[in-house]
Amino acid sequence: MNTIEDRLREALRERARYSPVDPDAWAKTVARTRPARGRPRAGARSRFLIPVAAAAAVVAIVLGVTALTGHLGSRGRAPSVSQSSVPAPLSRNDFLVRQDPPISEIVPVTIRTPGGQAESVFVWFARVKGGHGTMLCSQIFRKGTVTAAICQSVQLSGRQVAVLTSGDSFIRLGASSSRVTSVSAHLPGGRSAAGTLVGGQGFPAKVWLVSYPLDVSAGTVSDVGIVFRDAAGRQAGQLTILGASQFPPAGPGGMTVFRNQKGSATAYLARGRVEVSSTGLPPAAFASQPASGPPDVSVFTSQDDNPPSWLEFYGYAHENVVRVTVRLADGRQVGTTTFPGWKGSGIRLWAVPAPVPLPRPLRYIVLGYDAGGHVVWQTTCGSGSAG
Repeated sequence: MNTIEDRLREALRERARYSPVDPDAWAKTVARTRPARGRPRAGARSRFLIPVAAAAAVVAIVLGVTALTGHLGSRGRAPSVSQSSVPAPLSRNDFLVRQDPPISEIVPVTIRTPGGQAESVFVWFARVKGGHGTMLCSQIFRKGTVTAAICQSVQLSGRQVAVLTSGDSFIRLGASSSRVTSVSAHLPGGRSAAGTLVGGQGFPAKVWLVSYPLDVSAGTVSDVGIVFRDAAGRQAGQLTILGASQFPPAGPGGMTVFRNQKGSATAYLARGRVEVSSTGLPPAAFASQPASGPPDVSVFTSQDDNPPSWLEFYGYAHENVVRVTVRLADGRQVGTTTFPGWKGSGIRLWAVPAPVPLPRPLRYIVLGYDAGGHVVWQTTCGSGSAG
């Protein structure tokens, strides 16, 4: 790479990885650099400089339109991810940061849980593999230990006010539109918990976070409403975080997701959500996820505790996802096609045996593909340094 042209091409390739460009930008730039009719033609040296000047103009165009694209459709400059821009205890060797490089700044947020514990949450945005779509990434630290670490595709259309992407038992978070100025959790018994809204350089949307206690007094986990309000105090939208019902749930069910020598998982469709019961796996596992709206791919895992080994990746997907691939941090990967769920539900199920032994801690990327082979969903899970 000794010539100006070589260096320029490399710079353009690197910038193009993160920057959408007007498909007619080159033609428009060349048109501006062409000599007007009747002007004398330039000499050989001038003819050589014209393409270089045009390419330099394209570089300026790229820098001027650097933006977050995809489902969010918002613009914002993407800062370079330098060592100084990754706040401690994160680092450039963090698995999420390495796998899904930030296209925004990483913003630390302090959240106080119902027990009074101050917890550190780090949020940022990244790009879906292949450059189509945006992901919201988060890591939650509790007493110096990571309790949740995930990057998940964000699909916030112009008609939506907010979406839920991730969190843990006590902290939920997601993305919201610019209309939202406050967020709160509405709990059983008329109680409420105020949430937090944050933004940062390169953020295509606001990030909301809310912490609240789990109500298990009746032997189940109650639903919680997340309410969003605008500057006038009017309710702009609401999300419902579904709790866990008693098993077996009411509604259509009995669909086997997987069955192996260690046990099985059965999926049920109840109250607009997918509920899964795993049997024969000590201890018995139960999980519940919304069946509509994000996520487009939901991941569950089953494990045998003696000896510790993960047995199966499984979950559900929306009807646009026909294949799911799980890619481990060590390069191994497994994949499977999805199969139809309940008739008329628009839900597909999937399961794939996990390659064993799996590394600890477990880190992986889940990719959902449509019929054309395009990545339409991505989730990255795992924490800690990459080595």
